[in-house]
Amino acid sequence: MGKLNVLSDFQEKFGVLASSESKCERFSKIVMRLLNETFLVQDKKQDQDDYYVATGSYKAVLEDYFRFIDVSFIVDKEKRLCYIKGDNERNRLRLRKLETVLLLLFRSLSYRGERKVASYNAVIVTVDEVLKKLNETEIYPDGVTMTEFKSALSTLKRYKVIDFQDDPAKGDTQIAIYNSIVVLVDSSSLSELEERLSKYIGGNEDEEANPSQAD
Repeated sequence: MGKLNVLSDFQEKFGVLASSESKCERFSKIVMRLLNETFLVQDKKQDQDDYYVATGSYKAVLEDYFRFIDVSFIVDKEKRLCYIKGDNERNRLRLRKLETVLLLLFRSLSYRGERKVASYNAVIVTVDEVLKKLNETEIYPDGVTMTEFKSALSTLKRYKVIDFQDDPAKGDTQIAIYNSIVVLVDSSSLSELEERLSKYIGGNEDEEANPSQAD
């Protein structure tokens, strides 16, 4: 569909919202959240209202708006997510080494959890479990500082890969792994994840990696 046709469709659909200032404001809020945060997660309490509106009555107008700027608006109800993806890969995340390593570890933990805790919408792990898995990789033979670890977790939380409420310096703090991890890290098996992780042994901490190309 050409840009002019997309714009025409958007104008028609947005015209319905334009009759209500509150609806226009809600549309703008959701657009800005998606542009800034990429994901809206149904299982995240702070996202739920916007998620249901974005995937319901606003879905068609959001699709047209983002299509016009060469961005896909994707609704995945099975994974309980909606998100945007730049058609030219312009909005892909850039993570530092530790953040990328943790991302792959969370995917590994999620992979196991999908089979063990099918009734949960998010896989739950503890900080101790994450640190244990990190040590097993031997990527950081001298360990990482708690400051570095907490900073990396905070980055992944901001990108809605994980969530936690308590102090991540405490071993028993629980971390929820959202289904967004599956979108960000395409993986067919645990052995493949382990192979990808092994390539970070001895790498430079200052390097950046694309999470969906962390190989």
